[in-house]
Amino acid sequence: MSPDTVPPPDIDAAARALGHAELHPRQRDSIDAVVSGRDVLALLASGFGKSAIYQVAASLLDGPTVVLSPLIALQRDQVNGLRRRSTHVRAVAVHSEQSDTENERSWESLARGEVTIVYLTPESASRDEVQDRLRALGVACIAVDEAHCIAARGHDFRPAYLRLGHVAEAIGRPPIIAVTATAPPPIRDEITTRLGMLDPLTVVGSFDRPEIRLSVVRHHDADMALRAAVDDVVRRSESGGQAGGRSESGGQAGGRSESNGQTGTGLVYTATRVQAEEFAALLAERGLRALAYHASLPRSARDEAHEAFAAGTVDVVAATSAFGMGIDKPDVRFVVHTAPPDSLERYYQEFGRAGRDGADAAAVLHFRAEDLGLPSFFATRRPRRDALEAVQGALRSATEPMSTESLTGLPDLSPRAVETALELLDHVDAVHHTDAGWVPGSLSTTEAVERALEAARRQETAARSRVEMVRTYAETRRCRRQVLLEYLGEVTEQLCGRCDTCESGTAAESDVNGGDTSYRPGDTLHHRDWGAGTWCRPMRSASPCTFPNTVTAPWRPRSWRSATSPSDSLETDLRQPAGAENRGRPRRTRETRTAGSFSASTWRFQARIDWEDRRFAHDRHPRGRVCRRSFLPVECEVARPHDRPEALLQERSVALRPV
Repeated sequence: MSPDTVPPPDIDAAARALGHAELHPRQRDSIDAVVSGRDVLALLASGFGKSAIYQVAASLLDGPTVVLSPLIALQRDQVNGLRRRSTHVRAVAVHSEQSDTENERSWESLARGEVTIVYLTPESASRDEVQDRLRALGVACIAVDEAHCIAARGHDFRPAYLRLGHVAEAIGRPPIIAVTATAPPPIRDEITTRLGMLDPLTVVGSFDRPEIRLSVVRHHDADMALRAAVDDVVRRSESGGQAGGRSESGGQAGGRSESNGQTGTGLVYTATRVQAEEFAALLAERGLRALAYHASLPRSARDEAHEAFAAGTVDVVAATSAFGMGIDKPDVRFVVHTAPPDSLERYYQEFGRAGRDGADAAAVLHFRAEDLGLPSFFATRRPRRDALEAVQGALRSATEPMSTESLTGLPDLSPRAVETALELLDHVDAVHHTDAGWVPGSLSTTEAVERALEAARRQETAARSRVEMVRTYAETRRCRRQVLLEYLGEVTEQLCGRCDTCESGTAAESDVNGGDTSYRPGDTLHHRDWGAGTWCRPMRSASPCTFPNTVTAPWRPRSWRSATSPSDSLETDLRQPAGAENRGRPRRTRETRTAGSFSASTWRFQARIDWEDRRFAHDRHPRGRVCRRSFLPVECEVARPHDRPEALLQERSVALRPV
């Protein structure tokens, strides 16, 4: 190794002083870049030690480091951890759960140069008063923890994340380091753009967690699904995490059923707060020490759950997605989801809390297709044009900044409609938030509204596509780990041997090897009808794949009935309206199979369509709708949709999503 490639010796010394015996090369490269004044985007798996990057870098920089962290509980844990591990690196947090006296004492310590790291929430950092204080301190670095939150959307979105780039500029634009465990290529681009990162060093590690066995349990009945999930958690708690798995159809699969002698805690994620409390109660009835956790609980109850989980005095915590971000407990033996999450990014984040000690762990998804309705609902972005016009118009006509409360008083608008309008207008830089309130940008009302509506459409398309990728993961017969890693942008050709599909043999049957592809994960593609997209999964075909403009879907015409046809004459019979001999045969009978075949180019891969109940045009029969999902053979075609599809194409494991 040449001298100029040897990392500076003080990086390793600083790491040891913070209790890190050895740094991974990717950690060291990231620290070296930040200390040298370069922006860094670090994408490293859960449990990899992302916080060590900015903590070690902070100890080497001249000036305080600001860590922007989404959760106060996470800030508290990291501050306490630094106090235990180091005497020369002092950290403080400034947040709303401390008294004004405590927060002022922290600011005074910073001003005296006694503090190395200060933890803030994005909302706190967005305040003018806080930015003035930070600018006076001469901040050496900004660290954005859990950076994937910048690109998050939906009911739990926090608009303050969109303003972090402005925060960095306001306090003197120090180097920025953004760290996260999950960010597919489109999310990485949004993170760097929103933060205004300049030529960042992007450090990407492997997302694989081979110690975690992946499995899915398929259900059709809600009550049976609940009972099965409770039984599953009880078995895993009694056997140290490795309970007998179940196959996709609900029967016993090839999972391990023997106890491995390990002890540890389990996590159960539910879709709603009510379900979290119900599940914890059912587990308690079965003799487990179980606690519920969700955002509506009193702070004392949430603190109790956190402390019991960290101390290992509880067997299971049943929680919503509000629990667990940033918590580093090494001996979580299993993570069970009783309902599908809204994205594979979230799923990876949540099950990644298992097995951080390197021992065997399990991630289980109990799946009913009907349960995708809730995340699909939250993925819907249908802002009211009149709400956008009213909010933007009010701000432009105001002579001083307006508060959110005053805007919610606009006539004929609900508070939710106003908040949605503000979020979208803020997203497209049509309005800005200051300590005094909301102020308009330079865009006209018409331009601001059109940009906001387009942004909402893009967000909805992407969010629905992410929901559909959860369906693909749950229903695949391929290696589940391959499906997950390919979605995150990591290509692997080897079957993992540590998921239910590998153990049952279906993954080997589904693994079709072929030649090279002309597209790789993260490549930006453009479709002439549906716009820009990102390729998430490499094609496994003997020839380079193409990117044409049509696909295939089952078809339910509104103006004619389809024939009952043998499969070899299906296409011919369905190109024209059914004759008199076919009248009276309803479309919905099991014997009836319809498929619309229309002229246009074709997708040269097997496409999975999920445009159920979407309207399409037909050259002979003006309107129809997609009536079911199916896997379709190569070289099939379909009509062009009247409007842009909300769930885009998938080749088994991958969706084409807009950039």
